[in-house]
Amino acid sequence: MRNLSVRVHSSQSGFRAGLDDIVRSFASPPLWITLGWYDFTLRYRRTYFGPLWELLVVGVWIAGLAVLFGQLLGAGENYLVYLSVGVILWSYISSILTTGAAVFVSNAR
Repeated sequence: MRNLSVRVHSSQSGFRAGLDDIVRSFASPPLWITLGWYDFTLRYRRTYFGPLWELLVVGVWIAGLAVLFGQLLGAGENYLVYLSVGVILWSYISSILTTGAAVFVSNAR
C-alpha cells in the first residue's frame, strides 16, 4: 500500500480547514481509490462470497418485485428495466445518506 501523508493545518479556523481539506481531496483521485479499496477489503474480508451477497440480495429483491407487481399490475415488457433501475438508484441514494450520516457520527470527536 502507498504511503499517504496527511498535513494538518492548525492555524486555520475549523470551517476553513475543513473546506480546504475537501478541495484538496477532490484533487487527489489516488487517495480516493486507495481509501475505497481499503474500505472494500475491510468490509468483505471474512466472507466467502464477498460483495456477491449484495448482488444476490438485490437480484432476489428485483425478481420478487417483478413477479409480484408484474402480475398484479399487468405490466408491459419494459417494466423489469424500469424496476431494476429504480431499485438500484434507490438503494444507492439510501446507502449514501445512511453511510454519510454514520461517518459524521463515528468521527464526531
